[in-house]
Order: sequence, then structure tokens, then C-alpha cells
Amino acid sequence: AATVAAGSSFAQTVNSPVVVGYTPDEETVELDYTDIANDVVKTVTYQPAEVEYTVVHYQQNLENDAYTEFERETKTGYTEQEVGAGLGQSYEGFYALLYDTTTKIAADGSTVVEIYYDRYYYLMTFNLDGGYGVEPIYARYGAEIGNVGTPVKAGYGFTGWAEGSIPATMPAENTTFTAQWIVGDTAKVSIVIWGE
Repeated sequence: AATVAAGSSFAQTVNSPVVVGYTPDEETVELDYTDIANDVVKTVTYQPAEVEYTVVHYQQNLENDAYTEFERETKTGYTEQEVGAGLGQSYEGFYALLYDTTTKIAADGSTVVEIYYDRYYYLMTFNLDGGYGVEPIYARYGAEIGNVGTPVKAGYGFTGWAEGSIPATMPAENTTFTAQWIVGDTAKVSIVIWGE
């Protein structure tokens, strides 16, 4: 603001004030008045500026229900705009939980959106073709499978799984493994013929 006597002249270039997170419609204002008779007001309009904010993705731990940071991203949006939907990522074996899509983007870039992902549970089943001794496994994605045991079928020997080796950890899908058998040495048949 400047005060000038009536009838005077005034000329000056004024930089628009900096307002964090907002952009003025005029970076500089040229003032050039002669023979000032009345009050003069110059208005500079500010619009929200594009600013950065952070999205942090947390994945559920395998051994407990806590979460560990997996990655962080820098996004851009306009000051005071809502972050909105669609910030979640697609991670194999995980699904995103709800987050506050109405969070407003701070002018100073300090906004942090945290998105949490839980592990899916999957089922591993075993088609034992008349055998027994191996139970289905229902576990979180990535859980250690360990030794499932060896199925048993009277008169047969187990030769392996048709689909190959059992994975060391739970895959990101439901799976079925089929037992393969070979006739064993113990499966002997005796034929007795009676004559008269």
C-alpha cells in the first residue's frame, strides 16, 4: 500500500506477494498513474498451484497383523484438492484397505496418504485318489508350507505330485496337487484253482 497526495503521479513495478501453494494471475504488476484524483485498488487473484504430496504403501507382515512400509511415491495435485480414489497399487497376493480419499492436499506439500494392504488367504488342496495322510492347507500368501507329509494308499507306492514339487511358500492362488501312485510289491493276488 502506498499513500500519494491527490494530483500526484505514481509509477512502480510491484511483485505479487508469494502465497505458498497458490499462483497469482499476475507475477508482477505495473503501476503507472498520473494526476491521481481518487483511491486506486489493484487486485491480484490467486489460484491453487500444483503441489506434491506423498503416498506411503504398507504391506501386512507374514508373521503378524502389523504392517511394514513397502514403498513410497510422490504425487502431484492442486492445493486444497482431495487426493481422491485410485492411489492404491496392485501387489500380487495383497489387497488394499480403504483410505481417506477426502484428505485435502496441503499447500506446503506436507500431505502424506497411508495405504495399507492385507495378505490374501489361499487354499492348497490335495487330491489323494483314494489315499490318505495329507491335509489341506489354508494360509496367507507367502506363508511357509513346510513338509506336507507323504500320502499312503494300500497296495500302492507314492511317486510324487502330478503338478511337480510343492512350493516352499503359499502362492498367490488356490492350488490343487494330485497324488501319483504305482502298484506296490505288497499288492499280490493269489489265484487258487480247485479241481474235482
